Amino acid sequence: PVYDEVLELCVSKKLGVPAKAVTDPEFYQGLTYVDYQEEQSVLSMWMKHHAGMKAVDLDVRLYVMDAQAISKMILSGAGAGVLPGHLADKLVSAGEELQIMKGSGKPLHNTISIAYLEEKTLTPAAKAAFDFLKSNILKK
Repeated sequence: PVYDEVLELCVSKKLGVPAKAVTDPEFYQGLTYVDYQEEQSVLSMWMKHHAGMKAVDLDVRLYVMDAQAISKMILSGAGAGVLPGHLADKLVSAGEELQIMKGSGKPLHNTISIAYLEEKTLTPAAKAAFDFLKSNILKK
């Protein structure tokens, strides 16, 4: 693993969602969401971990492909969504009206790994990215 991030379910404070720890599936089924993919894999993973929901049928209003776009949709009040913890913390520190849901209280980790075939030559862009990761992340 090169990085281990915590995934947080976040919502705009404008929506008035209770800030207490909640593990009740019915509570989460009553919210609207934004997610990364139509398969809702990230959202489903959070729901399974924090609320024990195996089959997730949630009201997802919008799908976008990156965390920055998800954060903008959450802050606009479009719905709740999952963000990497470091981004959620950065937004809260910047004074954004973002609420991090407590869920079960046990963090959901997303381990990030990198793999490549040593026999294959990396493209210059891939080599630069790998060198950056080795020098900035792998040493920490």
